[in-house]
Amino acid sequence: HKEFKDTRGWGRFAGVLIDGAQGSWRKVCVVTVHGPCKTAATGLAAGSSWNRQRECMDRMRHKVSMQRDPSSQFLKNLFEALVKVKVSHASYEVAFIIGGDFNMHWGAGAPKGEVFGEVRGLAEADGMELVNAVAHRHGSKAGRLWTNQGATSRTAPDMFLVSKSLASAG
Repeated sequence: HKEFKDTRGWGRFAGVLIDGAQGSWRKVCVVTVHGPCKTAATGLAAGSSWNRQRECMDRMRHKVSMQRDPSSQFLKNLFEALVKVKVSHASYEVAFIIGGDFNMHWGAGAPKGEVFGEVRGLAEADGMELVNAVAHRHGSKAGRLWTNQGATSRTAPDMFLVSKSLASAG
């Protein structure tokens, strides 16, 4: 197997590429993500990952092309890492399983903003062929599936993206 992580050192994603059975032309890349979460907080909370990444992006803008905000930059850098995996293993069929806390919406209707303005932009980006796994499997019920439901709160994993080839296989 081969491991990779966020090249900026911001801890937004990490993954491992797993070889298929001996003689197989398939590999699976499993990626965990934690996207920055925008906050309007002040004081100690103002040091959030969103704010720290925004400050780093502002310092780098004159050297390299940057996206409009930390969330879009996160998706762009994740896309670049996934493309690098695909290109470096071009003689194999590489499928992706990506899950975690994107801190972004999938998006519906006409895309909002730039390509990486919502998670759907990553899924539909050139060559990715990813689907929202829960929506693909459960359709309209997807927004009502909870992993934990208490008296006052309920939670669910933010999102799982999988390659269409895996989703179609059941």
